[in-house]
Amino acid sequence: MLREHAFDSGTLFSQTLETYQQALFDEAVRDYWRLFMAPLDLTLATVVARSFRSPRELAEQIRPLIRDLEQLPLAAEPATLLRDWQRDHAQALERLKAPWRDWLEQLRDLFAQAREAGKIHNNKHKRNTLDDWRGT
Repeated sequence: MLREHAFDSGTLFSQTLETYQQALFDEAVRDYWRLFMAPLDLTLATVVARSFRSPRELAEQIRPLIRDLEQLPLAAEPATLLRDWQRDHAQALERLKAPWRDWLEQLRDLFAQAREAGKIHNNKHKRNTLDDWRGT
């Protein structure tokens, strides 16, 4: 059919059926890498490098997913997904750190009590030690 309607379909007159698809898969992964991974900034590229450092490593990890491709949801571009992950990660970290400010005052009081009770050596842990630890 494609051969008979080559001009209409914009395809070549002679078509060959590719039975060995590994080369096509590898080429598709390299194209994906060039299109989506190579342009990432250093911060996002570092995040990606934790999982795979090259198109070959990416191909090895996604190869088992190919048979279930129809069941996988469509996803945004990697840069968008990574930026969303960074934002969510930063927000979660900020929520985790929020009580630290209150705990710092409690720690200061505990250190003072321990110092007064002689449980902390004054030469090793002076009054300003806690301030030095927190960078103030």
